[in-house]
Amino acid sequence: MIDKKNIVKEFYDWENDNSIVPEGAFAETKPQPVIKEKRFPNVYSFQETWVLKQNIQHYLINDLLPSSGVALFIGEDGIGKTQLARELCIRIGFNVPDFVGQILNIRHGSSVYLASEDSTELFAKAGSKQVYGIGVQEKITSEFPNIDFVEGTNYDNYKQLTTELEELLKNKKRDIVVIDAFSDLFTLIDGEVNSSKDARKLLSPLQALANKYNTLFLILHHAGKSSVKAKREKGQVLIEKNDCQGASAITQKPRTVLALSNDPVEGVNYLHCVKANGLTKKFKETAIKLKLNEETLLHDFLEFKQVYETESSNQKGGLLPSQIDKLTHKELLREVFQKEQSPKYSDLVRNFKSIYSSSFVAIGDNKAKDFITYYKLNDFIKKTGQCYQLV
Repeated sequence: MIDKKNIVKEFYDWENDNSIVPEGAFAETKPQPVIKEKRFPNVYSFQETWVLKQNIQHYLINDLLPSSGVALFIGEDGIGKTQLARELCIRIGFNVPDFVGQILNIRHGSSVYLASEDSTELFAKAGSKQVYGIGVQEKITSEFPNIDFVEGTNYDNYKQLTTELEELLKNKKRDIVVIDAFSDLFTLIDGEVNSSKDARKLLSPLQALANKYNTLFLILHHAGKSSVKAKREKGQVLIEKNDCQGASAITQKPRTVLALSNDPVEGVNYLHCVKANGLTKKFKETAIKLKLNEETLLHDFLEFKQVYETESSNQKGGLLPSQIDKLTHKELLREVFQKEQSPKYSDLVRNFKSIYSSSFVAIGDNKAKDFITYYKLNDFIKKTGQCYQLV
C-alpha cells in the first residue's frame, strides 16, 4: 500500500505543518497546509492526488493488465488458462521480464498461485516443464524463485483463506496473486455462482487486500459452455464478457476482464481484453495470437492480430455466416473447391476470400476464417490430415 503521507511530504512538511511548494507547481496560489490528523481520513485534497498520480505504477503489462486491483481472466475449459496464468507467475518469480511477447513491469519479483483444482504434485509437474521451457532451471536455489503455491482445497471457510492470503502479503511484497478457479470459492461461503450477492461477497475482500497491499489479484473463471457453443455455431471465435459463467457481478466488479479464446480450426488461442477503463486502441482492435506448446506448456507469441472489426470494415465485410441461407453456402463452397479439391488451411482461406469477394463484397482474412470455422462446426467441410474436403 502506498504511504500517502510520505509521498505528500513533497508538498508539505508534516512535522512543522509549513507549506512547501515546488517552483512552478502552482502558478498563482499556494495550497493550504494539510492538517496532520485529518478529520476525514478518506478525503484527499487535489494537491495530495496530484502528487500521488506521479508515483503509482499503472501496469504489470502495459495497456493490458494493471499492477494492482482485481482482474478477471475468463475462457472455455481446457484451452490453456491455467498454463498461461502459471507461466506468468513463474516469469515474475524468476524475474523474466517478458510474457506473450509483451514487457513485464516486475516490481517485487514475487508471486502467489492459489489452485483449487490442481494438487501440489500437479503444479510441480507442470511448472517444471515451464521452467525448463523458459530456460531458468539453473537459477533455482533455496531462496529463489519467489513463487508460493497455495493448495486451495484445504480451507474450511472463506475467512480462513483470505486471512492466510493476507499473511502471505504481509510477509512479502507480491506482484500478483492468481486464484484458479473462482467458481470453487463459492463453496466456502455456501454460495451460488449465479448470485451477484455471493459474487460480491467473494470479490470485495480480495479488492480490499489488493488496495491495502498494492498488488494484483488475477482470478480465473470459466466461460459458459452454452454461450461458447452458440458462438461456434455462428462461426464466431472470440468470447465476450457476457459469455462469462454465472452472475453479472462477476464481470461488473473487476475493473479489467481478459479473455482467452480458442480457434479450433486454426489451433491457436487469442488473448484479448473485453473490459478495461482507458483501454488503448491497440487492444480495442487487436488480440495477442498464441500457440500452446504441448511439450513445454508455454504459449508461444505469434503476432498481434486485428480481430475486432471497425464499423466501416464490418459494413464492408457483409453478413455473418449464420445470416446466409444454406443453399448459398453450398454454392460458395462448390466454387471454392473447384479451385482446389483438397486445400490446406491457408489455401482455403485465400480461395474463399477470393470467391466471396467476387460474389458479394470484399472481405479480409478474419472474415474468411469465421466462415471456415462455421463450415467445419456445421459439417459443411471436414479436415483430413492437413487438408480440407467437402462433406
